[in-house]
Amino acid sequence: MATLRCLNIDWLEVYCQEPPKEPHDISYFIDKGYQVKQRDYGTPVYKEMFFIIDEGHQFIEVRRAPRATKADGGISEERACHLRFTNRSCYLRNPVQVMSEFLLAHKYIYRSLSRIDLCLDFQLFDSGMSPKDFVERFMAGDFQKLNQANIAAHGEDAWLARTWNSLKWGAPTSAVTTKMYNKTLELKEVKDKPYIREIWDAVGFSSDKDVWRVEFAVSSNKNALVDKRSGEYIVRNLSAFATKEKQWFQFCVFAEKYFKFKYREFTKQGNIKPKGRCKDVPTFLFGGDCTFYTPTRLVWVPEGGRTEKLLARRLDAIRFDPSLPPHVRESAAFLFGHMAERYNILAYCANLEVALMGQSKRTPEFYHDYTLLNDIRRRWDLPDVRPKKIKSL
Repeated sequence: MATLRCLNIDWLEVYCQEPPKEPHDISYFIDKGYQVKQRDYGTPVYKEMFFIIDEGHQFIEVRRAPRATKADGGISEERACHLRFTNRSCYLRNPVQVMSEFLLAHKYIYRSLSRIDLCLDFQLFDSGMSPKDFVERFMAGDFQKLNQANIAAHGEDAWLARTWNSLKWGAPTSAVTTKMYNKTLELKEVKDKPYIREIWDAVGFSSDKDVWRVEFAVSSNKNALVDKRSGEYIVRNLSAFATKEKQWFQFCVFAEKYFKFKYREFTKQGNIKPKGRCKDVPTFLFGGDCTFYTPTRLVWVPEGGRTEKLLARRLDAIRFDPSLPPHVRESAAFLFGHMAERYNILAYCANLEVALMGQSKRTPEFYHDYTLLNDIRRRWDLPDVRPKKIKSL
């Protein structure tokens, strides 16, 4: 059985120029019918920065209006700008095509691919080794990585064991940086992203195993590759990532150089062998046919953050507090249901199941309230989170 993989773009940014005599400022996009959210500050390079809103979500970040052009003694070109997809937009069905169509529709002059991040999500290497074991053996010195000597690690040091959940290779100024990290843990501890979890479910990842990610962040000064056999210099532009198959090809190119490991082996005399004589550590198999999941849509709700979860916990406590007036509890129950519908925190509500079941013993309307919550679940085709043990109430 083939190892499940999930390949995506996690960052997409292009460098462009606005068409002559047609500044693409906020008023331009408002006139085109877009909603726009302006930031109160710019960047050291650009005076203006704003988001274009699409279907209630931040779609593209625009940075424009250079502070100092070459005509003024600066380094920026006239009408220069950078367009960056928000993280959610990167997980659209075909983000490169969407970006290309946006540039054409608004007559931007494409100059270069400023940055692109390619990421592969998986639960096991093709060799059968778990990512957790791989990281532990690397940190123990069993493996040696080729290229990118700079390394940064993140983990937890406990009395019984030391665990590693993130590794990064490459200097901050490197053309390519490589990361391997526990993506499941990041979504739990940093910021949940329902659109990523939706794709994982569609791919078929096991819910009882963590999903890990290998990611290559490619800057603008690595936008070419050389064919080893022909010596041909191939420009890596936006169209080089136009399909999943092309993205997989590029991922393989980067992995062959930046995610290659050797076993640390020794001679009979105890000396370490030259790396050329050491065996490769099997990770991904790049040959053969590969299939990719392409989402038809993304989850409709904005992802809930830490603030929403804290508010949900407080509302939950209020709506089951018998010391409060009935109208206060009813209002809290209404807001709690609204948040469950809007912020997709039904899974979080499920984590409160034990506490809620305890409340149900003294709150007769508990099951009725939870049934209303489940009506929302059916409407949006979300998982059933009702505790099954209280149906007799």
